[in-house]
Amino acid sequence: MKRTMTMFLTLSLSLLVAGAAQAEPWGPRGQTPERMERFKAKRGELLRQKVGLAEAQAVKVEAIMDRYQVERMELRVQARDAKQTIKTLLADDSNDQRAYQNELDVLQAVRKSMHELHDAEIAELRAILTPKESTKLLVMMEQVHKRMRGMRGGKGRFGPRDGSGDGPRDGSGSGPRDGSGRDPGFGF
Repeated sequence: MKRTMTMFLTLSLSLLVAGAAQAEPWGPRGQTPERMERFKAKRGELLRQKVGLAEAQAVKVEAIMDRYQVERMELRVQARDAKQTIKTLLADDSNDQRAYQNELDVLQAVRKSMHELHDAEIAELRAILTPKESTKLLVMMEQVHKRMRGMRGGKGRFGPRDGSGDGPRDGSGSGPRDGSGRDPGFGF
């Protein structure tokens, strides 16, 4: 069940980012208020129609997701800033080991906070959803995620799945390196 909820939250987050990435620049990931409102309206419609949540239940789920999304975006901004600083340090061929260490510490702290936030969100959703509702939600989110991936031409975090992308051919940055199904790195 934890794996199911993890996949659900990852997919919902991917949808938010994928939809917002096509927007005009506004905010940390290009979200416009209009696009965010359309996303929330569509999410609410899917929760009620596809998942079958009653109005009160859907409102509770949306409130939880919205609350955690705000915190998640704040953490993303911190991670983005740290990554940008690291890229600058590397581009400048800096030898300031303390600066590298500080930024890596920030990234590690953000990752830990993201995992804690994720676990708290899962716990809250599990407290108000039945296992069947959670499963329906997961299935619905997978369908939407596939559709969004198709709109982006099949490109995900590591490029197209068919190997036709512009990414590195040497295996570096090409996906999970530990067999866990997730990238253990910091996502540069």
